[in-house]
Amino acid sequence: MPTLDEFLTMRLMSSGGHPVALLELATGAEVPDGELHRPAVRALTEMAIMVAELDNGRHSLHKEASRDQADQNIYTVLAAGRCLSLPQAVTEANGLRDRTLL
Repeated sequence: MPTLDEFLTMRLMSSGGHPVALLELATGAEVPDGELHRPAVRALTEMAIMVAELDNGRHSLHKEASRDQADQNIYTVLAAGRCLSLPQAVTEANGLRDRTLL
């Protein structure tokens, strides 16, 4: 089981939708490299990816658990790393998502 930091880094790098790429596909507008690689833009992009990933995990939890496929997600990582029950892990993950969104 990865640590929370390892899991979040892994999910950040493997999530399916990069917001800027999706924006460019949807609108045809191209974000100049100079803007795209500014630290503030990169940070906001990573935050958007993480919020989407955490929302996806929340949406998928019931289905994965009912199919016995929930072996590694934000909830199991938090539960294992911090010795939490599933409801406590859900509360922690929701708080992490909300803080990131703020």
